[in-house]
Amino acid sequence: MPLPIGGSTPQEGSEAAALNGMSSRDNSSGQHSSSTPQLMSALAENRELRAEIEQLRGERARMLDRQNQAMELLGTKNPERLIHDLRNLLNERALLRALSEMD
Repeated sequence: MPLPIGGSTPQEGSEAAALNGMSSRDNSSGQHSSSTPQLMSALAENRELRAEIEQLRGERARMLDRQNQAMELLGTKNPERLIHDLRNLLNERALLRALSEMD
């Protein structure tokens, strides 16, 4: 499920609630918890990983589009046969070149 870009997600809402809950407990006791920086670090890493996932999803979509275009050009129906059919095409081209040079 793609995440909205620049928008708030349910996960981000729960992250904010976790931070608010942590800071209110820290403030009421008058002590600064050492887990707050760890939580902040984990949340930042989580956001970075989510951004990377979105980037990879976009890259995957572009690669699938290219694969579909190549399959259409080669007349291939099965993606697993794409490399096989491409090799056949290159071998046929090499054979035609060899034949044309013989004349």
